[in-house]
Amino acid sequence: MISSISKKENRIFTLVHAESIKMQLHKLRNIINFTEAQQRLGLTKKQFSQIIGSNHFPEAKRPGYDFIKWQFSKESIEHYLRCLFKNKIPIQEETVTIAEAMKVVGGRVRPALPKLLESIRERSISVTIQRDNYKNIKSLRVSREQLKQWIVDNDDMKDYLTIPQVAKRLNINQEFAYQLANTGLITYQLDNNSKERLISEVFLELFTKKYIFLAEIAKATKIASRTLITYLAEKEIYPIDHLSDKKLRLKVFSRESLKEIIILKDIV
Repeated sequence: MISSISKKENRIFTLVHAESIKMQLHKLRNIINFTEAQQRLGLTKKQFSQIIGSNHFPEAKRPGYDFIKWQFSKESIEHYLRCLFKNKIPIQEETVTIAEAMKVVGGRVRPALPKLLESIRERSISVTIQRDNYKNIKSLRVSREQLKQWIVDNDDMKDYLTIPQVAKRLNINQEFAYQLANTGLITYQLDNNSKERLISEVFLELFTKKYIFLAEIAKATKIASRTLITYLAEKEIYPIDHLSDKKLRLKVFSRESLKEIIILKDIV
């Protein structure tokens, strides 16, 4: 960039190429910060952070030693929008905005917004433009029917159950299902967005392989629950909460403890 440096009458003159200055000015004018990029896209700060975290703008410069703020290329932001808008087509069926789509998706697809926008860019889901003053992501509308299928195809929660669903699967009441989760008998994980407790099919299967309900034994053997309790106690076999101060709502036995009981051999 610097052509030469000269000294004349105790003054230092630095000569630079005019074209170099023009190039640097162009680069500077092309830089926008986080807020400017977020507003241009029509996203909230949280939404834009999700987009960045999903590497939609790999050329963006993070705050650090050289920069105190995020730096984005204005051209890359405009190109991103063009990629979304160029796939617009007339849609005759019911459509929803991107914001409405996020409510429909809920926590079933994660991260929902980055994945949906990527699907739009890849033309795997159709969009149309609503007539308003926005020229950004707020303008986009997607087919509700296509969105439903997209959720099915991308559902991260299809192998997980809520506790009410577990209760239905095990044929127990919800309070007892929550108790099983709270005591750690059934392993669960928290959904990051809804904070709902979710149980995978794998952990539910582990529980059913390890434990059995007294009611289940009584039904299979056609022996009254009270009679079974007495019979098993005589053999020093007790429910898993036998020594616990906090009793479970229903009687639960370890399948392992019942293996030697002849009348139960076909059950456990």
